[in-house]
Amino acid sequence: MEDSADGWRARESAFPPTHWSIVLGAGAADPARAKEALERLCCLYRGPIVKWFRRYTRTEQDAEDLAHDFLVHLLTKELLARLKEPHGKFRSFLVTCMVHFLHDSWDKAKAQKRGGGATIEPLNENSDCALDEGTDSLFDVDLALDIDHRVMKKIDPPPDLLPYIFQKDSTTRWDDVARKLQTTATALRQRVRRLRQEHWKRFADEAGALVSPPGEADETRYLYELLFRNPRP
Repeated sequence: MEDSADGWRARESAFPPTHWSIVLGAGAADPARAKEALERLCCLYRGPIVKWFRRYTRTEQDAEDLAHDFLVHLLTKELLARLKEPHGKFRSFLVTCMVHFLHDSWDKAKAQKRGGGATIEPLNENSDCALDEGTDSLFDVDLALDIDHRVMKKIDPPPDLLPYIFQKDSTTRWDDVARKLQTTATALRQRVRRLRQEHWKRFADEAGALVSPPGEADETRYLYELLFRNPRP
């Protein structure tokens, strides 16, 4: 059978699938492999997930608790069965699941509050209204910044060069910067160019693992552009 372990290895050697495409395509044929890929995706998304929940809870610990419970819920429930098409963005699926999970958590919190139990409460009674607008875009920004943070840790650029990786060349006085760093403008620009190329490659590798293959390039460009439009911590 093509969906055997040997079949998967053969396809990997020709075209390595993303984590998301493995989750979507391998569920029935190789559920253990799909679960491993889903766990990897959850690990990659954990930071943005916590930040997303933090917007709708009172404390950081509440957000951490909700994120933990949500990830357990995602990994133990067969939520992927709701998907009808083997393509798309994992983050869109994830945001939809988080919205439903948060609404369910608030409903349970209200019921427990009436019964006198301890609960995780939203910021205010109208917090659920905020879920109707901007949840996907806010999550996208957090995701782009989180990927960038991981990439920067890997390439570890010199602090003196960090400001120039995303700066437009037309606004940079390379001769002045080169004198400050005691190098030549040509050498400086070459080094910054190499850092940009390495950052892009690593960013694309991580972003590409989050969508099915047809959407990899568009997803990478979209998330990368968010880095230019939002302040980096």
